[in-house]
Amino acid sequence: IGPALKESSRRLMALRDDLARHKAMQILLPCLHDGPCPLWKVESRDEWCHQSVEWTVPEYLRIINEGLNREIDLLKFSCVVAVKSKARQAMPDGFRVISRLLVEKGKARCFLCAEQGRVELVRMDRSRSRINSDFGDIEKGNVVSIEKAVVRRPDYWEVVESTAVRIVAP
Repeated sequence: IGPALKESSRRLMALRDDLARHKAMQILLPCLHDGPCPLWKVESRDEWCHQSVEWTVPEYLRIINEGLNREIDLLKFSCVVAVKSKARQAMPDGFRVISRLLVEKGKARCFLCAEQGRVELVRMDRSRSRINSDFGDIEKGNVVSIEKAVVRRPDYWEVVESTAVRIVAP
């Protein structure tokens, strides 16, 4: 585990890929799969895998932060958790959300970590339905199950009225 800094996080991503490629260990976090890291393959290298959790900021940090206006209400970190065992650990069935929900005029979207790569998941406002209502509650780090999304491209899936979206792990 380490701070969510670009350089050190990308080193963790390389370690994670090396462990997965050589089948030395089963990757438990941050991925739900043993395939190559989708963000490691992003050519711009401006992406890196990291998580964030909310916390109660101590008063002395609030005072130090006055005037700096830094985002301190989230603890950001990168991690790799792997296990060496003959028995494979059961993993949640779904996809890890690797971005916050990005709300735009007429639609919302987020990015998923999938074995085939980074996937953009989009729901137009007009496609909102009871069975995809969890989409509006998606947060970075969630594991979501998706049934019957329309695959426009391998890296672009659309949630339509008949698409089931469910948050299976916070």
